[in-house]
Amino acid sequence: MNPGRFVWEIVIGAFLSVAAVALPAVMLQEGLDIAGRREARRLERLIEPELQKAHRQQDGIALEEGVQVLSRIPGVSWAAVVDSDEKFMAHSRLSLLGKAWRGTPEAHDLWSFSLRNDQGRWGTLVFTLSGDGARSLWRRQVLWGIASCAGLWLGFVLWAGILNRRLAKLSAALAEGGTLLTEERDKNRCLDAAHQEARKVSEALLHATIDRVPGGMILLDQRQRVAALNQEAARHLNIQDGTSLIGKAWAEIPMLASCGAFLERSLQSPGIELEITESGDEEALTIQTSADGSGTWVTLFPSKRVVK
Repeated sequence: MNPGRFVWEIVIGAFLSVAAVALPAVMLQEGLDIAGRREARRLERLIEPELQKAHRQQDGIALEEGVQVLSRIPGVSWAAVVDSDEKFMAHSRLSLLGKAWRGTPEAHDLWSFSLRNDQGRWGTLVFTLSGDGARSLWRRQVLWGIASCAGLWLGFVLWAGILNRRLAKLSAALAEGGTLLTEERDKNRCLDAAHQEARKVSEALLHATIDRVPGGMILLDQRQRVAALNQEAARHLNIQDGTSLIGKAWAEIPMLASCGAFLERSLQSPGIELEITESGDEEALTIQTSADGSGTWVTLFPSKRVVK
């Protein structure tokens, strides 16, 4: 496991969890604020015509009744009308009539709307619209969001830990596999080197053995190419360096070029020796394919024979 990477995954998970809580909370708060402004505007439009009518008629009782009606609406704590001298013309709390309006900065959800006529502003409608329900809803949503995101974050941490452990095991397995592969490659190189060395030794022994044969001898491999020949065979073929023929096909050897049919017969009859000569030739040869088909031996000798 990579500790640094695991820590980063936890930090990222925590950041995403906080974002998942904060973003909906902010959006909910904005929505509640918009809803509060709309409700306050609706109440103002509902009561303003009555207040304007009472002001035109200079009816203080009707003005007070309008304020009392507004204060009895669910969610409204108190309501008042303040004149241009910043004194209460009407108030849901009668004890405050005629007193100066100094504002109540400690009050929550305070709304004020200007009351105007043709001569200008004649008063201000002031009321408080309780937002306790909205705040309670906001707090519940935030708490639920925190709990949900905490659960999601915990699940993310567990998942990240399990994933990191699996990745660590996989990395260890890959490293072990790479080590084994390197060891196998080294073994294969050693085996190839040993094989090449053994092949060289085998070829050297083969050449040494063929060179000791009194007569000329050529060995063809399974593909009917020259695998080895002795100096006597090179002399029969009028070649100074017999190694120049190694790897050449039988058809490229002058003496064997006309013996294709006999080579085919020899391949079809492994273990049987064929003696070949042509009338008037002083050179003759025998062809014999080994019983296991691993090669064909061609022996050259200076005597006249007939094909058997």
